[in-house]
Parts: sequence; structure tokens; C-alpha cells
Amino acid sequence: MDLKELKAIATKEHQKQAKPYIRCCTVGSCLSTNGLAVKEQFGRSS
Repeated sequence: MDLKELKAIATKEHQKQAKPYIRCCTVGSCLSTNGLAVKEQFGRSS
């Protein structure tokens, strides 16, 4: 097995493990403008 094959395997494994994510602000000012509802909705849709 050479370096090219190892890199191909690593790339394939990385793609299988990578999950998209969205960050949502939960600071007080964001929560007061209904930021928590946004965060919860994202949680339900994933």
C-alpha cells in the first residue's frame, strides 16, 4: 500500500464521518428574540 492509496482511504473515511452542523447563538439577547425556538427547530429537523 502506498501513500496515494492511504490518502484515498483517509478521504473516503473522512467523508463518511463528516456531519453537517449549524451553530445557533444561545446568549441572553438571542434567547430574548426567540433564539431558543430556532435552536430547537434545528434539533427536530436533523
